[in-house]
Amino acid sequence: MQTNVSAFRAMFGLMFALALACGPPQRFADDDTAEVDTDTDSDSDTDTDSDSDTDSDSDTDSDSDTDSDSDTDAETDTGIDAKAYTLVSGGYAHSCALDFAGGIACWGAGPGSVFNFGQVTLTPPGTGYTALAAGYLHNCAIDSSGAIECWGSDDENQVSDAPPGTGYTAVSAGTKHSCALDTEGGVHCWGGNEFGQTVNLPDAPSTAVVAGLVHTCALDTEGGIYCWGNDSNGQISEAPEGNRYAALFGEGNGYATCAIDLQGAITCWGGDTHGRVSDTPSGNDFVAVSLGYFHVCALDTAGRIDCWGLDNYGRLSGAPAGGEKTALGAGGQHSCALDSSGNIKCWGWDEDGQVSDAP
Repeated sequence: MQTNVSAFRAMFGLMFALALACGPPQRFADDDTAEVDTDTDSDSDTDTDSDSDTDSDSDTDSDSDTDSDSDTDAETDTGIDAKAYTLVSGGYAHSCALDFAGGIACWGAGPGSVFNFGQVTLTPPGTGYTALAAGYLHNCAIDSSGAIECWGSDDENQVSDAPPGTGYTAVSAGTKHSCALDTEGGVHCWGGNEFGQTVNLPDAPSTAVVAGLVHTCALDTEGGIYCWGNDSNGQISEAPEGNRYAALFGEGNGYATCAIDLQGAITCWGGDTHGRVSDTPSGNDFVAVSLGYFHVCALDTAGRIDCWGLDNYGRLSGAPAGGEKTALGAGGQHSCALDSSGNIKCWGWDEDGQVSDAP
């Protein structure tokens, strides 16, 4: 049976829920932030203890129980905190995440940044979003009806030309174009088209689509890969052949694309600057890949992160150690990951708060 990106996300969602039922790791070397969070939690506990000390009769005990119940109001009926995050995606100098209730949080390049095009400040409110992708300077999401909503830079109509209607199931935001899948596996692309990256679409139904810098790739229902658009770095002609791939990965931060085959091995192709392709790790235990600008990170079955490529700003060496990570989102020169409790950990370049401002 073929597996697609949505299936991997569903699997991580299950891992995430199981980890919470049984019973966490911010900016690169940002210990001060961690301490502040810990102090805040302690203050909250102290306030609760103080309230309990004030109460002395059985009625007060009952009130205390009521307070405990009210504390769970922020949780869903599954017992999982609605503000726990289930997906993270990296743009060039910003990132976005989707929480358990389907709310979107974006941080990084905001007012005052040369990279500010509204991709953070125009983030839609509300909940119920089911998919999210951060592009180079814009983002796209899918709401509960299957409608696409994009915001941020629109210089090539990568925002305003998003297709109308409902029934979309997946979305990918590239540099200046984006693509989505409908319920029939049809591919829809819009935005910049100087190399045909939005029009030379596959005829066969697809299970995944990824919009790159100026190229696009899709994974068909048989596990085969089809790419179109600019081929200046072999991102089209060097795409692997055969019907043996389970998932496809690529963001709008460069000329490379990666796939994971049915055995869990990674294959990358296209631009190989700083070894993004040639230094791909071996092994058959990988479940996700995320491509940044001159660096790539992958997640294995134990939730461990392996990054390769250029290491300035600690974009490789700053990756959190240990396992139990459930999702990755590599940005321009930074990356973020989720742990099994739904917490966000980011590392790398932080000029616009894309690391230290993570929720």
